[in-house]
Amino acid sequence: MERLVKKKESTVNVDYEMTSPRFSVQNIDELQQGIDHLNERGYAVFSEILTNDEISNSIDLLWKHLEKLPPYCIRRNDPETWKECWPGLSDIGLLNDYGIGQSEFMWYIRGKPYVKKVFSHIWNSNELFTSFDGAGCFRDWHLNEEWKTRSGWYHCDQ
Repeated sequence: MERLVKKKESTVNVDYEMTSPRFSVQNIDELQQGIDHLNERGYAVFSEILTNDEISNSIDLLWKHLEKLPPYCIRRNDPETWKECWPGLSDIGLLNDYGIGQSEFMWYIRGKPYVKKVFSHIWNSNELFTSFDGAGCFRDWHLNEEWKTRSGWYHCDQ
C-alpha cells in the first residue's frame, strides 16, 4: 500500500498516514529499539512513562498552576476563560513564563523514575541535568479555530 506524503511549505516531507511506533520504557528491548529509532529517524515516542493516576495528577497540577496566574481569570472547566489571559506563546503551544519551569507541575514530572530512565538511556549516563524553562500546552482548537497551533514550528531539543 502506497503511503500518502504531503509536502509542507518548508519542503519537509510529512507522512500523514504513518502511525508512530511506541516503545515501552518498562521493557529493556523496546527501550533500546526506541533509542535506535531516535538515532535513525530523529524522534521516538516512549510509552508507559506515567501511570494513569500520575497523568491525572500532572494535568491537575498544570491546571492549578494556570489558575493561579495573574489576573486570575483562567478556569479549567470554562474554555471562555482561556482566551485573553492564556500565558506564553499560544500560537506554538509554549508556556515559557510565570515560573512554569519551577512549578510543582514541572518538578513532579522531573521526579518520575521512567522520565529519568529514558534520558539516561538516550545519553548513556545517570548523571543528568534537567532544564525545564518551558512546557508544551495546547488548547483544544476544536473549541476555537484561533487556537490552532501555527505550522512549521518544530521543537527538536526536548
